[in-house]
Amino acid sequence: MTEKMKPSVSFSGRKQKGSAFELWACREFTKWITGVPKPELFWRSTGSGAKFTVDRKKGLPNKGHGDIMAVDSMGEFLTDFFFFELKSYQDLSIEDFFWEKGTLYRFWADCVEKARSVPKEPALIFKRNLRKPLMVLSFSGWRFISDWAGPIKPVLVVHMATELGDDDSTVFIVGFDEFLASCNSESLQQAIAVRKGVSC
Repeated sequence: MTEKMKPSVSFSGRKQKGSAFELWACREFTKWITGVPKPELFWRSTGSGAKFTVDRKKGLPNKGHGDIMAVDSMGEFLTDFFFFELKSYQDLSIEDFFWEKGTLYRFWADCVEKARSVPKEPALIFKRNLRKPLMVLSFSGWRFISDWAGPIKPVLVVHMATELGDDDSTVFIVGFDEFLASCNSESLQQAIAVRKGVSC
């Protein structure tokens, strides 16, 4: 008798796909800090970042969690410093940054606008089908991490002639795995605390 094959995991819609990607990232960040993916230090933000947009339009206060937020004090340093947007789409192209238009470029511009209004450092994590996830950082974000928590080798650096600001017009695209492997979480936490003028 042949063993019945188990069905592969699939997502019926883009919303479910994005939710699964966000949860995966929460557990990867948790493992990066604690060594194990559970219990999670991070979780998907209420409305997956949509609440931030609504509150901002209404002029209401909001901590600006982005797509993920810390649910444990051990992870607060990361989401206090970065505003994370996560996107999992089939047709994202890094060439959008060369032309300064297209879906991925718009995602970055939106992330920058939201992050700088809080203010935090923008960080866009995106994944294309059958590809490893990548992370987009501003010049200031990449330099801070590389100076204090370990050098991160970028896959690509793009200088754009946009109105996003000097820091945000130069983007450093790094492998998400490279970020987790090269950036020391304890060193980053200490550097962020020094920058904020608080003790760890």
